[in-house]
Amino acid sequence: MGIRSQRYAMMIDDGVVKTLNVEAPGKFEVSNVESILDVAMNDAAAIRVVS
Repeated sequence: MGIRSQRYAMMIDDGVVKTLNVEAPGKFEVSNVESILDVAMNDAAAIRVVS
């Protein structure tokens, strides 16, 4: 399968990485949508309205 990246999720605000969640091998605990939404809901700076 070749070289692969690790599974991760990040929140970026205006080109700046605010949160980087990197999974342990074989896990799916910190990069899922629920985890990222939890971070967003607890960090007012991560939530902004774009119109």
